[in-house]
Amino acid sequence: MFRRIYGETNAKRGEEYTFRRLLEEVTEVLDLTLPRITNINNFKMEMADVGARIFSLATLLEIDLQSELLQRYRGVCPDCTEAVCTACRYLWSD
Repeated sequence: MFRRIYGETNAKRGEEYTFRRLLEEVTEVLDLTLPRITNINNFKMEMADVGARIFSLATLLEIDLQSELLQRYRGVCPDCTEAVCTACRYLWSD
């Protein structure tokens, strides 16, 4: 889908442009979440934009992101291999 929508445009603009667009979208998400989310609809829209830019960049770099995600996250935490991660390094403590 993203190859069809953005493929030709991203190929012309290149990796740097596409990566910068991803960073812009991440910045917009941060702006909506700090100090807290006040408009959930805008937040949802910007999160979708971040996802679209990630897939666009992967497409431009000829990475099958869907396959990579399915390989890494097979219904379990990739580090502790538990269905619900409770003890690995990615948990933050207060």
